[in-house]
Amino acid sequence: MNLRNIQQITEDYKGQNGKTVLLRCDLNITEEDNTRILIVKPTIDFLLKQDFISKIIICSHFGRPKGTLEDFNDLALVHNVLPKLTKIFEVVLNDWPNKNSKNHARFEKKYFEDYLSRSSQKPIILLENLRFHKGEESNDLDFASTLANLADFYVNDAFSVSHRAHASVSSICDFLPSYAGFLLQKEMEVIKNLNSNKKGFTTLIVGGAKIEDKIGIISNLLNKVDKILIGGGMIKSFIEETFINNEVTKKIMNNYEKFLIPEDIIEAEDFSIYSKSKIVDVSDISDNGIIMDIGPSTIENYTSIINQSDSIIWNGSMGVFEWPAFEKGTKEIALSLANNHSAKKYAGGGILLDQGIHMLDLFNLFLGKFSNVKSYLSNCQWNFDVEDNAVVIMKNNAGQLAMLHSSATFWKHMFNLNVILEKGYLKLDGLLSKSGSYGRETLVVGRRQFEDEAEAVGNPSEETIYFDKDLSWELEVGKFLESVLSDKPVIECNSTDAYEAMDLVHRCYQNSGFQTYQQESN
Repeated sequence: MNLRNIQQITEDYKGQNGKTVLLRCDLNITEEDNTRILIVKPTIDFLLKQDFISKIIICSHFGRPKGTLEDFNDLALVHNVLPKLTKIFEVVLNDWPNKNSKNHARFEKKYFEDYLSRSSQKPIILLENLRFHKGEESNDLDFASTLANLADFYVNDAFSVSHRAHASVSSICDFLPSYAGFLLQKEMEVIKNLNSNKKGFTTLIVGGAKIEDKIGIISNLLNKVDKILIGGGMIKSFIEETFINNEVTKKIMNNYEKFLIPEDIIEAEDFSIYSKSKIVDVSDISDNGIIMDIGPSTIENYTSIINQSDSIIWNGSMGVFEWPAFEKGTKEIALSLANNHSAKKYAGGGILLDQGIHMLDLFNLFLGKFSNVKSYLSNCQWNFDVEDNAVVIMKNNAGQLAMLHSSATFWKHMFNLNVILEKGYLKLDGLLSKSGSYGRETLVVGRRQFEDEAEAVGNPSEETIYFDKDLSWELEVGKFLESVLSDKPVIECNSTDAYEAMDLVHRCYQNSGFQTYQQESN
């Protein structure tokens, strides 16, 4: 699988139109959690902004139907995914393959016409659960070809399934130009950095139901980590020492000192939210018992290892965290990661997170996703563990530039935003605060006075607006209450916007290398 970065499509399809993209996501979500939809939103938003794209076809698996339609109602995306997806995007469902399908191998573009007539100018089309077709998990070339016939190019943003040789992940790349979405790129960047910049004690946390789904991760990172903490249903594989095949068994057993197996677990009689459960020692697990979570002694032991770690990689939950009775292990591990002192060295906390993030959020609002980030951070003035100055230059795929300077070393706090437009400009200076440390808040609106650009240079008209009241909190709370009372999603400043702002901050830290320098100094 050879995937180019998704940003490359702007050059590859420049000047073209009417293109259809097949987007592979992992929408195997639970009733309680739609995080997997939110984390692929940046990729979907990026594709929606491309003028040459007329249709986005999203495909995903859901559960394990084993290539049959007998459990259609339980494992259909129309019931489990579509309602949540439509809260964020305008989506239509094409129910192929469905319970009435007679020939799943044949599927042509013409079948989309009815759905397109009922949708917007640039619709998002959701295919039904790919695993209803046997060719998906068998990596069938004919099925991959059928999927490929629907689109002009392919984007993979399903990192969690990219280790699998399935038709929509592997064989599809033989038929279409293929690209990696933003989520997949980010995950691969983390792995790349781990391979090249390993410093200190590194811990890998691996959970999930089956070892077959995680063995690729374990095998690839085995020689790059110091400790591997095991959770989830695959705990049984380590207790029984059954690892798929002899080759895998040998590899794990030769490095068994790295693995930490739970001391105790939460065992249930059956896989149900209402199942009776108890804490048992791993040596006392019954033959028919189901592992639902790690136990309290294991949580304490794992937390101790996490507290000693300089770098931590986490893939997969410790148990069935979606159900309240079995969420404690996963939540406690998450909290221990958040409180890890070493990890804080990689989390920033200086002027960029304190002040600069607000400006970066505005940059995202005006210009969208930035494809290139160049940043310089320093702590030369105060000599703290965090940065006191940050200079960032960014460029999006349209070639538009943004520049940031956040500083904690000026005699007063700075908050200044200049937006250069085709027919004028905006200048925001100052920020209302009780301390008055940012100065008076003013907005200058500049307008080009003449159509002749030569005459307009240097002769704009300016209007200055002074702000004496800060209504931001009132407006923010009002929008939130409106969303709650009307049961509608938050449009302005939602959780996705917050995530994208934090992601941009993270990229600034990564590019600057500031944390690496700090760790070496300490």
